[in-house]
Amino acid sequence: PGCRASKKRFDEDEAFKTRARESVTALQSGEPSARAAWQRICAASRKEFQAIYTRLGVTLQERGESFYNPMLRPVVE
Repeated sequence: PGCRASKKRFDEDEAFKTRARESVTALQSGEPSARAAWQRICAASRKEFQAIYTRLGVTLQERGESFYNPMLRPVVE
């Protein structure tokens, strides 16, 4: 289901909401199976994105979110 369907289900289904929150907690705490699932999702996304980037002639250098931390203060100021 798409993002809207997931949001609707999250808002209306308490069991789904609980599972979603538990999954986020597991991922953020580094639980191995949650991290493995996240890595599979990221790999599938990268594969699909790369097809688009190749078609557009775009090259990227992937960096983690923390790469930008030192640059945030000047941007905010």
